[in-house]
Amino acid sequence: MVGVPSALHLAAALLAVAASVGLGFAIAEGVLTGRPVDTRHRQPMGTWRTIGVLGALVYAAGHVMAGALVGDPTLWTWLHVGGLAGLAVGAGPAGDHDRSLPLLIPVVPQTPSWFAAGAGLLVAVRMLGAGRAHLGAALGMVLLGLGHAAAPLEPVIGDWLTIAGAVSLGGWLWVAARHRILAKLLAAFGTALLALAILLAAVLSTVGAAQLTNDELTRLSRLAETLVQEVSQWPAEAVNSAAAIAIAPRSLLETRFAAQEAAELYRVGFADQDFFLVLDAAGQVVNQHPQDLGGSLVLSLTGDPLVGTVRAGTGDVQQAGGMLSTGGRVVAFGAVALRPDGLLPEDPPGGVLVTGRLVDVVWAEQESASLDVGIVGVVDDSPAFTAAAVGTTGDAVLDGLGTRDRADLGEQGLTLFAASAPIVDPESGATLGRIITTSTPAVIAAVERAQTQRLFVVALAGGLLAIVAGAIVTRRFVRPISQLTEAARQIGAGDLGARAGVDSADEVGLLGRTFDEMVGSLSTQRAELTDAARTESKLRGRLESLTTSMSDGLIAADADGHIIQFNPAAEALTGLLAVEVIGEALATVMAERIAAESATEAVPGMSGEADLHLDDPLADSSSAARVLLVRPDGEQTPAAVTAAPVRSPDGELLGRVFVLRDISREIEVERMKTEFLANVSHELRTPITPIKGYANVLARRDVGAEATQRFAGEILNSTARLERIVGMIVDFAGLDSGRVVLEPEPIDLTAMVAETLEEWRAGHDGREFGNFLNGGLPPVLADPVYLRRVLDELLDNAVKFSPDGDPVDVTARAEGGHVRLSVIDRGIGIDPKAAAHLFTDFRQVDGTETRHYGGLGLGLGLVKRILDGSGATAEVDSDPGVGATVSLLLPVGGPVPVPALPMPPLRAGTVPPPPL
Repeated sequence: MVGVPSALHLAAALLAVAASVGLGFAIAEGVLTGRPVDTRHRQPMGTWRTIGVLGALVYAAGHVMAGALVGDPTLWTWLHVGGLAGLAVGAGPAGDHDRSLPLLIPVVPQTPSWFAAGAGLLVAVRMLGAGRAHLGAALGMVLLGLGHAAAPLEPVIGDWLTIAGAVSLGGWLWVAARHRILAKLLAAFGTALLALAILLAAVLSTVGAAQLTNDELTRLSRLAETLVQEVSQWPAEAVNSAAAIAIAPRSLLETRFAAQEAAELYRVGFADQDFFLVLDAAGQVVNQHPQDLGGSLVLSLTGDPLVGTVRAGTGDVQQAGGMLSTGGRVVAFGAVALRPDGLLPEDPPGGVLVTGRLVDVVWAEQESASLDVGIVGVVDDSPAFTAAAVGTTGDAVLDGLGTRDRADLGEQGLTLFAASAPIVDPESGATLGRIITTSTPAVIAAVERAQTQRLFVVALAGGLLAIVAGAIVTRRFVRPISQLTEAARQIGAGDLGARAGVDSADEVGLLGRTFDEMVGSLSTQRAELTDAARTESKLRGRLESLTTSMSDGLIAADADGHIIQFNPAAEALTGLLAVEVIGEALATVMAERIAAESATEAVPGMSGEADLHLDDPLADSSSAARVLLVRPDGEQTPAAVTAAPVRSPDGELLGRVFVLRDISREIEVERMKTEFLANVSHELRTPITPIKGYANVLARRDVGAEATQRFAGEILNSTARLERIVGMIVDFAGLDSGRVVLEPEPIDLTAMVAETLEEWRAGHDGREFGNFLNGGLPPVLADPVYLRRVLDELLDNAVKFSPDGDPVDVTARAEGGHVRLSVIDRGIGIDPKAAAHLFTDFRQVDGTETRHYGGLGLGLGLVKRILDGSGATAEVDSDPGVGATVSLLLPVGGPVPVPALPMPPLRAGTVPPPPL
C-alpha cells in the first residue's frame, strides 16, 4: 500500500525537523558548552555557537526539503552534510572548536550519504566531549548518521533509524529543558502536537491513499472508456474517409498502383486511417496500402459479411462500417461501393473501397505516450499487445485484474493501478476485446509524492502554527511565574524593594500578591534589623578601630579557650597572622610562642598573679607576667602580658582577654641608662683623676717651675677633655630636645678640612694626617660649627682606633648634587654587623666592661643628629683588621667655583672611599 511508507516518511521527517530545531535552541542556550547553564544571565552566543545554530537550521532545512520531497535527493543530503558540519564546529565544549575542523576531512566512501554519516558521528564525538550528560544527544546523532547512510539502500530502514535518532535527541532535549519552565512547557506542548501531527498524518496518509487510489482508478476507467469510445467511432470515420475517395471509382478499379503510387494515394486520401483496400466485383484485391498488410487481415476483411453486402449491393446497401478481431488485433473498418460511370442503378457495384484503423501495439504506444498511461489490449480474452510503459506483461496485468473493471494490483505484488473497458462492435453488439489502462510507476510515484507533499506541508504548517499559538499562550501563563522568579532572584540578591507585580485573578495572581506582601513584611523587618545592625556595627567599628589602633597586642579567647580576637599589634609581636589563629586553642598557640623559662616571671610594679592561666579561659582572676615571645623566625621579643576575665552584664564568665606590651624599648632604655651612667662615670673620672693628682702635688710641695708648667699643661689637657665630654652631652641633649637649631650656610670644605687637619697635626706629634681634597670642590651647605664637630669626631675615632700611629687621610669629591667627604684610617676596622648599628645612641664597637677604648657612645649618635639636621647622610665601609672609611654625603651649597681637578693619588695602602 502507498500509505504505509508515506506515513513512515512523514513521521521520520517531522521528528527530524523538530529534533534539529530543538538542538539549535539548545546550542543557543549554551547547553553543549560543557559549563553549567546560567538561567539568570544569558551570555552572547559568539561565533562558534552561532555556527552551530546555523548548522542545526540548515540540517532542519534539509529534512524539510526531504519531507516535502522538494528538489533533488542529492541536494537534501548535501544540506544534511553542511548542517552536520556546522553542528560539529559549534556543538561541543567551550574553547575546543578549532580541534574539530581537521576532523571534517572525510575518511568515508565518497558519497553524500556517507559524508552525512561521518559528519553525524563527528557531531556525536563533539557532544560527548561536553560531558557524559549528553550521551542521549550523541546517540541520536549516531542514529541519524546511520539513517543517512541507509536511506539510499533501504529507505524504510533509513526512516526507522531517523525516527530512533530523533526520539533519542528529543529525550535529551526534554532533560535539557529542565532549566527553564518556558522551555519545559513548550517542549511538552510541542511533543504532544508533534505526536498528534504524526498520528493525523498517518491516518490521513492511509485515508488519503485510499482516496487517491480511488481517484486514480476512476481516472483510469475514464481513460479506458474514452479510448473504447474513440475506437467505436472509427467505423463511421472510416466510411466517411472511403466515401470521399470513392468519387473516382474507375481509376481505383482499373488502375493497379505501384507501391509508391499507393502510398501517395494513402497520404492524400487516407492519412487518418491505417490501411485501405480496393476490391473488384469478384472480391479480389486490386490495390492496397500498406503492401504488407497481412494475409489474415485481408482475408478477414474480404470475407466479412458487411463488406460482402456492400460489394454485392444487396438491399441497395452502398456503404457500411463495422469491427472485427483478427490476428490479435481489433479492426475498425468502413466499406463504400465503387460504381463506375455507365452502371445502371439496378446493376451491382463494380467493387468496394475498404479503409480502417487497427487497435494494436502501435496505437497503444501512441496513446500511452499521449495519455501517460500504460495500455494493455485484450483480444478474444487473451492479452494481444502491451505498451512498454506498463512495465510488466499483459498476462500479469490480466491475471491481476481478473474479471474486475478496476483494481489496485499492489495486492498481487504489482506496483500498478488498472481499469478496463470492453470493445463492442457497434453493429453486432459483440464484445471483441478489452482495453486495460494502467498507471505507470512514474505516475504512482507522482501520486505518492503529491500526497506526501500535501500531508507534510499541512502537518508542518499546522504544527508550526500550533507551536506559535502554544508559545503565545504558554508565555502568557509563564510570564507571571517568570516575574515571580525574577523578583525572588532580586530579593535573593538583597533587593527587598523588588515586587512580582502579578495582578491576575487566578491562583498565580493570589500567589504573587501574597509574595509581595511577604516581601513587604521582610522589608520592614530588614529595615529594623538594619538599624539595629548599623548601631551595633558602629559600636563594633569603634571597638575594632580601638583594638586595631592599639599599640599593644590584644588577644581574646572565648569560654572554650579558642581565640576570637587577634589585633595587628598581636600579629606583629607573635609573628602570627590573625587568619591563622582565629578559632585555634589559645593554650596551643601561645605555648609555642612563649619561652617556658619566662612564662611565670612577674612584671615589676604590676599587681596580680604571675600565672596567665592560658589553659583556663574561665579563670576568675587577673594576672601579669613578663615573658619572652619567640617569633616563628626565631626572633625574641620581651613583652609584659596582662590577663583578665571577661564577664557578661549578669556576671557570667565569657572568656579571657590578654594584653601584650612590647617592653624591648624599656629594656633597651634601661640598658642604655646603665651603660651611660657607667660610661659617664668612667669618662669623667678619667680626666678628673690627673687633674686631682696634679693639683694635689702642686698644693703640697714645690716641684719647680718646669714640673709645675708640665703639671699645669696636663691639667689643662684633662680639663679640655672634660669640657669636651660635658659639651658633647650638652649638645646631644640640646639636639635631641630641639633646643639647639642648626644654621646651615655655604662652607668652603677645602679650607675647613685644611684648618682642622693642621690643629690635629699640632696636637698629635708623630701622627700623619693626609689631606687629599680636590681643589674644585663646590661649597657645601651645613652649620660650620657642627660640621667641624662632626669632622673632629670622625678624626677622633680614626685616631682612637688606629693605636699603632697609622696615618689618617681625608678625601673629598663631588658626586652630583653632593660632596663625598671621607675619613680613612688603617686601624682595627669594624665588623660589618656592628657597622649597621654604628650610629646608634650609646652604642660602641666594644661595649664590654674590659674594653680598651674609652668613650660615652654618644659621639657618632651626635654625628647622626647633626647630619640629619643638615640633610646629609653617612656611610661606613670597613673590614676587621683592614681599617675603616667613614663617608659623609654633604649637600652642595652653591655653584662650583672652579673646574674640578683630578683627585691626588692616595698613598700606598690607603682604602679608597666607597662609591655611591
